[in-house]
This record gives sequence, structure tokens and C-alpha cells, in this order.
Amino acid sequence: MSELTKRNEYEMNHIKQLINFYLKYGSVEEAMKRESERVFVSQASYHRILDQFGIVKSAGRYDPFHETISFLMRMTLEKIPHAYLYNEMPYDFENSFLNLNLVIRAVRKGLVTKTGAALVITPEGSNNSVLIGEEISSRSAYKKKVGDMTVPMGFAKQGEPLYFSLLRLLQQEVSNPLAVNGQLAPYGEIAQRIIEHEPNPFMYLDIADVRVAVCHLVLPEELCNANIISSHRLLNHRFMSGSTIAGNSDNPRIRAGIPEIMETFVQTEGRPVFAPPVRISRLNNNLSRFPVKPNSLKWTTVI
Repeated sequence: MSELTKRNEYEMNHIKQLINFYLKYGSVEEAMKRESERVFVSQASYHRILDQFGIVKSAGRYDPFHETISFLMRMTLEKIPHAYLYNEMPYDFENSFLNLNLVIRAVRKGLVTKTGAALVITPEGSNNSVLIGEEISSRSAYKKKVGDMTVPMGFAKQGEPLYFSLLRLLQQEVSNPLAVNGQLAPYGEIAQRIIEHEPNPFMYLDIADVRVAVCHLVLPEELCNANIISSHRLLNHRFMSGSTIAGNSDNPRIRAGIPEIMETFVQTEGRPVFAPPVRISRLNNNLSRFPVKPNSLKWTTVI
């Protein structure tokens, strides 16, 4: 093997490692902080590499979407005022008290301030089996165990084409291996097989202050294996009956909003329609009825 070949091989391995770090930590800044001894490029070069290899970057900083939902779930289930509950959060809780105030205020007014996307993925030839994963993040702060079941779901950038919102989820929450190897680049062969050029949702879900566009994708049979379906953000991917999930709305291990998605999916079989229905999540309905003391949503310093 020539010196040039060795160098090229080394550089490609390092690039793949950088992409993997990004998918693991959610931002260039966090990857460079956590893996400082193994990142040998500048921040600007890191961003250029991600762009060159077709990685659809996160919608802003590493988003605390799952934290927001879990916080609001515990707040409504245990009827704890949010200021008191916030005081119980651990030091690494990423959400700010001000942001949670704004979310609660928006929900109570019926306002949507952010956009998101979610994927209902079924294997080729089996429309009732849906890809489910388990959240990896700690749940001790919410009195819940690691492993809440969910479909791939997260924030989207305001105004971005839905195609890129869905591709981001495929790269970050469905298949890190395909993303690292450059096989999930925008408009590449595999991406083109899975995502339509102009995808249409079969429903919208309002959860917290986010309106989530939910799309149905069919995964080719050869991609339905554990070596390909693997990510840092979701663990233990598996296919489960959509009907079973829809019928377990009270299961505390199922992420808020997922039963509502499954109910609509079972009814419509995931077919996109001209005017997709908008469903209000049970979490939002509970929040709108949650008793709030006068001025309790004003921002205050929480120690």
C-alpha cells in the first residue's frame, strides 16, 4: 500500500469518526468539547466536512425536545407547579425556566411557535409493523426509566423543505451507519428510494408548542436489519404493531403523542391527503386544563 493510499485511508477514517461524533453529540461544538483529543480539525473545517458529506445539521443547538415533553408530562400527571418541578431538575437539565414558561403559555393560548417532523416507518410489505426505538437519555429526573418508546421525532428548521427534515431524522435517529458512510446524502440513491422529492404528511400533531408533520416511509427489505438500523439517539430499534401502540395510550413507557400518531396511522394507513388532519395531543389537552395560579407564568429567578 502506497503512502498516499495510507494517508487517504487515514483521512477518510477520521472524517467518518468526525461524522459519528457529530451524530452522537448533536453539535460540532459539543463534539469538539467531548472528543478534544480525537478531533484534529478546526471548527470551520468540521462544519465544511459535514456539509460536503451531506449531513443535515440539527435544527439549532442540540434540542431538548424530549426533555420538554417529559417535564410537561410529569407536571400534569403529578400536578406539580412548574416552578417547583424545575427546582428538582438535575444540573445537566438543558431547558431554561424561561423557555418552559413560554412553552406553557403558548399551549394554554393554543399557539404553535415551532415546527417538527416525525417518521412512521414500516418495512416493505408490512404496513402494520412500525419502527420504534427507545430514548437513550436519562429519565431519573422524571421518575422514569431509560427507554421510553418513540418513533423518530424532533425539531425542524423554520421554512426548510420537509424532505430535509425527514432526512435529518433518518441520519440522526434511524441509521447512523448509512449516514457515516455517506449513503444517506441528500438526493442520493438510498434517500431517493425512501423519501419522495416532495413528501406529504398524513397528519400534523400539536405537542407542547410544536406542530409536528408526520410522514409515512417504507423501508426496503434489505435495510431492515440491526447492522443498518442503529443510532446514538434511539436504542433497541424494532418493529411493533401500530394497533398495539395505539391501544396503549396510558402506558407511561410510550412517549407522549405517539399513541395519537398511531391511532391516525391505523385509521388512514399513512396515506397522505390534500388537507392532513391536525390532532391536539393529550398532553396539550391536559396542560390547557392544568390549574395555574395568577401570575405563575411570569418569569422569575429560580434558585
